[in-house]
Amino acid sequence: MDDDRKKPISQTDLERIAARHLLWIQQQPGGARADFRRQHLQGLDLSNMKLAGADFSCAALDRCEMNDSDLSGCDFSCATLRDVSAMRSGFNAAIFSHTILIDCGFQETVLDDCCFVHARLYGCDFEEAHTDGIEVTGAEMVNCYSVALASNVLTQAGLERAHARHTLWQRSDPGGARADFSGRELRGLDFSNMDFSNAVFIGAQLQSCNMEGRPLRGSDFSGAGFYDVSAQSADFEGADFRDASLGNCDFQGAVFDDCGFAGATIDGCDFADTSIDGADFTRADINDSYGLDDIACSQAQAM
Repeated sequence: MDDDRKKPISQTDLERIAARHLLWIQQQPGGARADFRRQHLQGLDLSNMKLAGADFSCAALDRCEMNDSDLSGCDFSCATLRDVSAMRSGFNAAIFSHTILIDCGFQETVLDDCCFVHARLYGCDFEEAHTDGIEVTGAEMVNCYSVALASNVLTQAGLERAHARHTLWQRSDPGGARADFSGRELRGLDFSNMDFSNAVFIGAQLQSCNMEGRPLRGSDFSGAGFYDVSAQSADFEGADFRDASLGNCDFQGAVFDDCGFAGATIDGCDFADTSIDGADFTRADINDSYGLDDIACSQAQAM
């Protein structure tokens, strides 16, 4: 990666780019988004700069000062940060996927809704940092101080980022990754305009989510919990609900053809006008759920 990076830029160049970026943020004439892709920025001072939304992907940022800066929404994917000081800065919703961070200081920094998927963090200091809603699937963290990066709660921003990568994965495009929400908590999230077919929700807990009309074909919900979920007219064809718990959900008009519900618990759900052709309810525990026909109920009682 280093051999493919561009030549280093100077502090003067950095300040000139930052000035144009600020005009871009303000939608003023002469503005341009800061593009530091594959740049060498070692030892530069980015402190007190407003660089929200800048692109640092694949950049080298060793020994940079980034204190008290606005770096929200920046893309640091595949970048390298060593001995970086980023105290009291705002990184809200920034992307650190596949990023290497070594001996960096993020004290009192805001990292809410950041993406650290498959990042590697060694010896970083997160004392008093804010890390609500961050995504850490596949991340490796070693000797990191005061770090609370293992949040299980998925935010709406995290869901939207996962969908963008999942869409690329469905198309076999570069940068794609299959959505994996295993063990995550999804509370009150809106799946509108999203296609999570063949996504992984193993052991996830979904509460008060809106999945109305969404394609979720072939997804794995085994061992997951569905509570107060609205999924009218959703398409779950071929999805796996083995050992899942479904309570007080609205599935009116949904498609469950060829789904597996073996060992599932279904309580107080509305399956009116659903399609369940080929669905397997063996050993399922079904209670007070409208619309499940006699065949499904007889399967639930089978040994």
